[in-house]
Amino acid sequence: MERVGRCGLKGVVRQFIASTVTTWAYLIVGINYRWLGFSPYIIYLSGGHINLTPSDYIMMHSIYSLGSIVAPIPSGILVDYMGRKTGLLLTAAVPLTSWILIYFANHSAVLHVAELLAGFWDGIVRTAVPLYIGEIAEPRIRGALFAFVYVLAANGEIMQLIIVASMSYWNQAMMFGIISFIFIPILLMIPESPYWLVQVGIFEKAIKSLLWFRGGSKTSDVSEEFESIVAAHYWRQRRPKGLKTLWKSRGNRKALIIVTVLAVCKSTEETSWINLLSRFESSPDNNTARSSFYHIIGFTSIVTLGSICVTIFVDCFGRVPLLIVSCCGCFLSTFASFVYGCVQGSTAAPWLLYLLLAFFVFFNSLGLVQIPLIIQGEVYPPNYKADASGWAAMVLSITGLITKSSYEYVAMRLGTDFNFLMYAVMFLVILAFVWLYVIETKRKTLHQIQLELHARSSLHLISFSKRSLSGRRATGAANRNPQSTRDRLPDSTPNEPQQPESNETRKNDS
Repeated sequence: MERVGRCGLKGVVRQFIASTVTTWAYLIVGINYRWLGFSPYIIYLSGGHINLTPSDYIMMHSIYSLGSIVAPIPSGILVDYMGRKTGLLLTAAVPLTSWILIYFANHSAVLHVAELLAGFWDGIVRTAVPLYIGEIAEPRIRGALFAFVYVLAANGEIMQLIIVASMSYWNQAMMFGIISFIFIPILLMIPESPYWLVQVGIFEKAIKSLLWFRGGSKTSDVSEEFESIVAAHYWRQRRPKGLKTLWKSRGNRKALIIVTVLAVCKSTEETSWINLLSRFESSPDNNTARSSFYHIIGFTSIVTLGSICVTIFVDCFGRVPLLIVSCCGCFLSTFASFVYGCVQGSTAAPWLLYLLLAFFVFFNSLGLVQIPLIIQGEVYPPNYKADASGWAAMVLSITGLITKSSYEYVAMRLGTDFNFLMYAVMFLVILAFVWLYVIETKRKTLHQIQLELHARSSLHLISFSKRSLSGRRATGAANRNPQSTRDRLPDSTPNEPQQPESNETRKNDS
C-alpha cells in the first residue's frame, strides 16, 4: 500500500497549486474576520459616514457567528451532490457580494447583512475545503497541504492589517472585493476531486483528474491508485448509510468524537488567544490603536512561522506528537498567565505578558491551529463525509460563540484570571484525550484510516486489510476498464444482499 499515491515532483507541485487555489478561500475568510474586528476604527478614520454604535458592533459579531453556524450543514449537502470544487464555485459570489454591500453601505443595517454573508462564507469554506484537500492529496504530503492553508490565512490577516493602515474605507472594500473575485477564475483552472467523481460513477473524468494531480501521462501511471479508490468506494457502499446509523458504527462514532472534541479544542485556543491579547492590550502603554496594529502583525507573523514549521514537519513526526507538544505549550502559557495575574494583579509587566502571549501563539500554531483541520479531512467516514464536515464546522462556530460569551461572565463572577485557569485545565484534558484516543494518520491512505477506525483490534485490522487488499487485486483487471467496472463487480454493488460469513470463516479470520 505504500506505493499507492506516489507521484513525482510534477504531481506534488500540482497538488500544492490546487491546495493554494482552494485555500485562497481561507485568505478571504482571514480578511473578512480581521476587517470585522477593526471596522469601528476603519469607519472612524474614513470620516464616520456610518453611525456605528457599540451595540451595532456587537450585533455584527453575533450575525457573523450566526452565519458561520447556519451555513455548514447546507453547504455539506451542496458539495456532496454538486462536487467539492463545484460547490465552492457556486458559492464564490457570496464574499464578493459582501464587499459590494460594504462599499455602498450608508447604514449599519447594510453592514449587518454584509457580515451575515461573510459568516456564511466562513461556514462554507470550513466545510468544503478540508474535503477537497483530503481527497486530492497523496498520503505522504497530505498534512503539509493542510498546514499550508493557515500560512495563507495568516498572510491574509497581515495583508488586511497593512491595507487598513494605508487605505480608506472605500479603497479597502474595492481591494478586498477584487481579491474575492480573483478566486472565481483561478478555481476554474483546477479539476474536481477524483474521489467524488468515482462516488458519482464518472470514472473517465476521475482518471483524468487523478492523472492531473499525480502528474501522469497515461492511465497505467495511476492504475494502482485508481483501483484502490474504486475498491474503497465499493467497500463504502457496503457500509450502512443514513445519519441515523452514524452512531451505531464504532468507527464512525470514534471519528465523529475525535473531530468534535478537536473542534471544541480549536475554539478554546482561539478564545484563549483573543483574551490573552486583550489582557496584553489593556496593560499600560499598550492601549492605542496603532500599537494594537503592530502587536497583531507581530503575533500573526509568529502564527505564520509556526504554520510553516507544521507544513515541514507534520508528515515526518505525525499529527499526534505535534498536538501533544502544542497542548503542553498552551497549558504552560495559560497557567503561567493565571499564576502571574494572581501574584502581580494589575501591575503586571507588559514585557512579561508579551513573552507569555508570544510563547502561547507559537506553541498554539504548532498543532492546535492546523491539525484539527487536517484530521477533519482524513478520518470522516466516506458515507457521511460532507454532512459530518458540516457538523464539525457548526460545532466549531457554536463552541467559539459560547467560550467568547462566557469570558465576561466568568470575569465578573470569579475574576479575569480564573478564565486562564479554565483554559489551562481544558488544554490538560485535551492533552489526555489526544494521548489516549486520537489515532495517527500520518502517511496512510483514506481507506487505511477507515480500516483502522473500524477495526476492533490490531489482529482484526490485519485480517480486514488482507481481505480488502486481496479483493482489490482480484478486481484489478475490471477496474482498469472504468466504464465496465460496475458490471464486472456484481458482488460489490450496494443493492445486492451480502452472504453472511460462516462460523468456520470467522474462526479462520480470527
